[in-house]
Amino acid sequence: MRAVYMLALSTLVSGCNGGIDAVSLDDTTPGNLAVGKDLSFTVTGKGKCGQFSVDWGDGTAFQENDYDFAAPYHISHRYDGWGGGKTVTVTPVVNCSGYARTRFKIEPTGLIRIGWARNENDPVAMCDALPAAPAPLAPHSLLHVMGTPSPVFNFCQGCVIGCDGCMNDPDGHLGSVAMAPFPFPGMREYSLVIKVPAVGHVQLFQGGKNENITVPLGGPIQVCMNTDKPESAVGGWEIDYAVDQLGP
Repeated sequence: MRAVYMLALSTLVSGCNGGIDAVSLDDTTPGNLAVGKDLSFTVTGKGKCGQFSVDWGDGTAFQENDYDFAAPYHISHRYDGWGGGKTVTVTPVVNCSGYARTRFKIEPTGLIRIGWARNENDPVAMCDALPAAPAPLAPHSLLHVMGTPSPVFNFCQGCVIGCDGCMNDPDGHLGSVAMAPFPFPGMREYSLVIKVPAVGHVQLFQGGKNENITVPLGGPIQVCMNTDKPESAVGGWEIDYAVDQLGP
């Protein structure tokens, strides 16, 4: 048994000559960390790697072959679309070991604020594309959704201010679980629902005044109202949102 073990260990070591130690952002000057600017990174390691991957967290990645870490590896990348949190992940692929990750933020990092409103003469729309979104979400994005207590949607036609159960902020009816004919069973009644279509999938998430949503597959963001009578909904919501790209 000992001879077999030693042979397996020897094969493992000889087949993995190099390894990844760390990845770092070269310039952390605040004014240089922004959407649309080329950012420089350094990957350090030991020995020769047959192949490793640099995943930028925005849905793109780069593979480097047969690199000798006798010298640090330098690479640059430009982020377009979303500002906010970014993640760079370096992983071994072929004849390589180790792992490295770094996180940082780029401008704009502030919340994007929208007003979603409807009056009685507007077309009925259960969902709308999120306006001002700079790009579809990358896979494994963290979507921060916030809202305000006012304004509110009035979901009951003819209801006046103070009417119990009709006036709702993005949280909807706290403690409720919608059932048919509500369009999003399992979510709260009369609440904000986030819809992210992806190839072969429709991802649905509970929205509200303070929600952090991890979106596995990415895609364009839509805001939806979970009401059984969308034609009766009048008023509006104020919604704030931001995105961090978590990477793989």
